[in-house]
Amino acid sequence: MKGSKITEGNLLPILDCPLFNSFTFAKGIGLKTETTLKELGINSWIDVKKKECPDLFSKKKWHTLWNSVNSAIEALRILMFPA
Repeated sequence: MKGSKITEGNLLPILDCPLFNSFTFAKGIGLKTETTLKELGINSWIDVKKKECPDLFSKKKWHTLWNSVNSAIEALRILMFPA
C-alpha cells in the first residue's frame, strides 16, 4: 500500500471486530469500568473516537481511554501500512 493515503476510513473495517471492542488494555480500565462503558453505549474503539465523555463517567478515565485508543489505532496504522 505504499503511496496510499491512510485515513480513519481505511481502518474502520479493520476496527470492526471483537478484538477492538475491549478497553482493558488501557491503564486504569478493568472489567468493571468496561462494563460501565458498555452500559453507557460505548461498545468499541470507534465509539470512543466518535463520542464525548459520558456524563456519568470520570473525565480523567475517559481522557486516559481516549489517548490509549488513539495510540493503539496509530500503532495499527504503522504496523499495517508502513511508510
